[in-house]
Amino acid sequence: MRAGLPVLWACLALALCAGPLSGCSSSSKANAGGANGQGQEVSEEESAQKKQEAAELAKNEELLTQIETKKREEEAEHKAKKSEAELLAKERKRIATAEAEARKRVKAAEEKAKKKEAALKAEALKREQEAKRTTTTTTSTSSNKAPPPNESGSVPQHVTE
Repeated sequence: MRAGLPVLWACLALALCAGPLSGCSSSSKANAGGANGQGQEVSEEESAQKKQEAAELAKNEELLTQIETKKREEEAEHKAKKSEAELLAKERKRIATAEAEARKRVKAAEEKAKKKEAALKAEALKREQEAKRTTTTTTSTSSNKAPPPNESGSVPQHVTE
């Protein structure tokens, strides 16, 4: 709007100067017979000038409104892009944190499984050793006893020769 003001002042000054100069170039007949016509002509020129200035002012105001609207739209777009980038960064951070927690839980589960497996192996080894001890003890004490029955269920006879 301020950019249009110097143009307005220049047009107004031109209109004011053009009015008296146009009267000087007229013939003496026009001056004598058209004093009233000259005032009307100046009034019409001023009216036309004012209309032109008003139209130019309206055009400048419209242009200024368009520029301001475009600027607001660009600012809104920039703000939207910035907030979108911030949200994207937060989401990436949240995902990275979730992945790290998941890896941590998996690692803990694997360690727990290894410990359980080791405990089961140790328990199996212990049972196996106890079974061997029991078998050894049972075998040494049962060698005086009769042998166990065959598959058919009969007790084998000792043959002595």
